[in-house]
Amino acid sequence: MYALQATTSGEVTEHKYDMKGGDSMAYKPKYAVFKRLCKRDKVTAYRVAKVTGVSRATFSRWKSGGGEPKIQTVAKIAEFFRVPVDEFYK
Repeated sequence: MYALQATTSGEVTEHKYDMKGGDSMAYKPKYAVFKRLCKRDKVTAYRVAKVTGVSRATFSRWKSGGGEPKIQTVAKIAEFFRVPVDEFYK
C-alpha cells in the first residue's frame, strides 16, 4: 500500500506501508531518533540497554534496517529518555 506524505519543505513523497498498516521503513527513523536522544543525554546504547533491558542487538538491527521494533520496546526506550512514544513515530 502506498500513501502520499508531505515533507516540511512542502514536497510530497510517496511512502510505502506494509499490509499490517505499519510503516515498512519505520525502523530507520526510529534509530535516528534513538541516536539523537543518546547524544542529547550523553548516554551510550550500552547504558540504555542495561537500564531498559532492551538488548544492544536490538539497536544494531534498527541501525542496519533489520526489523521493525515492537511498540513495547519503543515504549521502554521512550520512558528512559522521558519522551512520548510518538517521538519515535514522527
